[in-house]
Amino acid sequence: MTEPKPRNPASSTTDRATSTTANGSKLRGFFVSALAWDAFLALMTLVPALVFTTLFFPGRANVDIGNQYAQATGDIPFSDWHPPVMSAVWRVLISITGEAGSLFVPKTWPLWIPALGLLVYAFGLRKNAIFAIVPIAVYIGYLLVKRLRSSRRFSTIAGRFGTRVGARFAARQVIATAMASLLVLVVLGAGLKATDAAIESQEDVAATGRVSQIFLDDVMFSVPNGALQASEAPAELKNKISTARDKCLEKGEIWDAYWSCYGKGATGEPFSPMAQQEALKDLWLSEVITHPLRYAEYRAAVFSFYFFTSAVEYWPAGWHHAAARVGFEQGNDKADYIVKPYVEDFALDTFPMLFKPWFWTLLAGVLLAFGYRARHRDTSAAERTATARTFWPEITMLATSALFYVFGYLPIVPSNHFRYTFWPALAVTTALLFVLAMRHTQRAPTAMDVSEPGP
Repeated sequence: MTEPKPRNPASSTTDRATSTTANGSKLRGFFVSALAWDAFLALMTLVPALVFTTLFFPGRANVDIGNQYAQATGDIPFSDWHPPVMSAVWRVLISITGEAGSLFVPKTWPLWIPALGLLVYAFGLRKNAIFAIVPIAVYIGYLLVKRLRSSRRFSTIAGRFGTRVGARFAARQVIATAMASLLVLVVLGAGLKATDAAIESQEDVAATGRVSQIFLDDVMFSVPNGALQASEAPAELKNKISTARDKCLEKGEIWDAYWSCYGKGATGEPFSPMAQQEALKDLWLSEVITHPLRYAEYRAAVFSFYFFTSAVEYWPAGWHHAAARVGFEQGNDKADYIVKPYVEDFALDTFPMLFKPWFWTLLAGVLLAFGYRARHRDTSAAERTATARTFWPEITMLATSALFYVFGYLPIVPSNHFRYTFWPALAVTTALLFVLAMRHTQRAPTAMDVSEPGP
């Protein structure tokens, strides 16, 4: 009988060391893998979402949201002061879930609508969203043209007739992208019209002429009193504007006159239409746009106020009076003790630029500059490999959308509330995450880097 050979202690130690090294390499490989990165991002998204949902459900509501909630519950008629699509969607969500907070939690059916439908909803929810949507439409057009160029049919044609066909297609890509983008915008516009028509077929939407707010601000603060009184507008309208202007100037405000000093609409109630809207429009046409320099001076003043300052960065539970009047439920007031110190006492004091449009505009410009540089620089063969994923088209789309949205407020911005900076902050932050993702993929080790060491 053959006796087993004695085990070499040195060999056992080497095997254990090799096994430990291999396990360590596999562990390192997992932590730098796409799966680990996705799991980390999912965790970073899910945990704050659960915390904020618990703290702020059913949501904090200002006077605007309270008005739309009352429409959604049928307590008041629909009106077009705010786009009625939000009240209509909210009414459906309440009927399905039985919860007023269903609009606050993103777990309802609109998230299952295709992205194009969500863009239509965003467009209908806020008409100036068109400024942010245009770059998104261009991006979608770019993807459509890119998909066409990479199709098998195109490759067959290019291979049959030579590279000259491909060169012609490349030369026409800008035109093709523009046409595809225009098509996307047409689809969005048609969807918006269809949505409005569907709502109006079910609800009697009262016209309020909200654009009169803009006319009022422009007339009140850009037209000198002498020119105002010399105009052919009705004396009652001229006197009311003049009196209201004095009230606004005493308060140090040159914007949002409807709410600040004019007395709101004809009935004095919020969201009620102003009287003599046609006379106000004629006054705007005769005294505002005919004097472009003083109009530009006024709009530059208001935009500068919006661009470099901020207000209402946090909505405390104590500001619930407008929502309480329409029966909107009071949420958890403990959120103020948890979140408000972070927002107002830490973030706002330490990083005030995070709440200002100029900061996100600057970052968007920097991202566009780097995107332009990355597009035109000479790349090495390694950078052109299929594994070198680039997100510069997405980054360019998001940064451009943020810039368009900010500067789209130039003729219409009513105040400096932080809510007017939500989209630029979100878009640029997402673009920065794409930059980090690119750096991660570029630094990720190859298979040779994580393989077991050789002998």
